[in-house]
Amino acid sequence: MINVSVNSISDSFVRSLFPAGLTYTIEILVEPISEFVINNNLYQKAYAFAIRVVNAYKFLSKEKQEYTLSKQLLRSGTSIGANIAEAYGAISKADFSAKLSISYKECLGTKYWLSLLNDTDFINDKLFESMHEDADELAKILFTIIKKSRIA
Repeated sequence: MINVSVNSISDSFVRSLFPAGLTYTIEILVEPISEFVINNNLYQKAYAFAIRVVNAYKFLSKEKQEYTLSKQLLRSGTSIGANIAEAYGAISKADFSAKLSISYKECLGTKYWLSLLNDTDFINDKLFESMHEDADELAKILFTIIKKSRIA
């Protein structure tokens, strides 16, 4: 919680919304994204995973000439981290939970595309197991957070 005096706000539009001379209490729901990025292991893991997904996409499209399944993997695998970032800009607990739920579902979708690419011999077992394990770890972390943040 932060106490802010209207007199200390320089933006004229914001000042016009609140009567002068009063102090307002503002609740900050999340920390700024820059601090969040530095201090958040989930975000870091999702970002590192997204880089692996992009590199897998480049390999699949250049070396294997596979464009359809790899594009699906690219979309779902990079969406995980993007939705985590959006969650920490949420305007409510429900919004936060909804964004993390999308990230969780994208993890499940990513695991599906990895399985399909493995079973159709576009990626080898070693790459599949490593990436699938990373996606599974992200999904477990997300599920735990979602469970704890759900509004009753």
